[in-house]
Amino acid sequence: MAHIKEEKRNGHSYYRLVEWVNGKPQTIYLGTKNPLPKGMPRTNLPDNWIERLKRKAKQRATKPPPNPTLPDGKFSVILADPPWRYDFSETEPRSIEAHYATLSLEEICKYKDSNGTPIQEKFADDAVLFLWATQPKIREALQVIEAWGFEYRTGAIWVKDKFGMGYYFREQHELLFIAKKGDITAPSPKVRPSSIIKAPRTNHSQKPRKVYKIIQKMYPRDRYLEIFGREKYSSSWEVVGLEI
Repeated sequence: MAHIKEEKRNGHSYYRLVEWVNGKPQTIYLGTKNPLPKGMPRTNLPDNWIERLKRKAKQRATKPPPNPTLPDGKFSVILADPPWRYDFSETEPRSIEAHYATLSLEEICKYKDSNGTPIQEKFADDAVLFLWATQPKIREALQVIEAWGFEYRTGAIWVKDKFGMGYYFREQHELLFIAKKGDITAPSPKVRPSSIIKAPRTNHSQKPRKVYKIIQKMYPRDRYLEIFGREKYSSSWEVVGLEI
């Protein structure tokens, strides 16, 4: 038995195929367009439609849409949540590809927009980078920091209210690395936050909204750019992402 689940965020619809296998739900992200003909029920889908939707989802994962265009100008404060690619099998129900298109380490390090503009051209000479990473991706995250022209400085930890995936430990935290380039100064002592960020886990890959406020307090009155974002936090931020 399978059905189509529609999730609405910021006025946009996101569709997923939910199929029960051995008593457990498997979810595959289908995109933002209604994948079924008009008037067709979204429940109890026939087998031929289930296979058809799976094939389209696989094609979407292997041939992701073009990278979105980067905004004009340069930015001194950057937040990035790279779509890390993991070594899950194509049928693994926990596969990241079931939720969004991922990129290889090389594609992240050499990221260019649809016009061929390298991401490095958007960084000011003096800039700070906040980079999200999971425990298995520490080495890759440090490589991205170096490829983007930054130097690793320190990091914070997001502690969640419940645990998620993991082959050794069931992960209940994520890392937020901080790196700098040029002569950008550290925040003044009175606005330096705790390195522990406590916030509940919500939708897959969605990060705590309080992090934006923390960054703006640390670096007020700067230009803010979020890369690989999934929604626009406020007018103070320029956001680039496939779901924006």
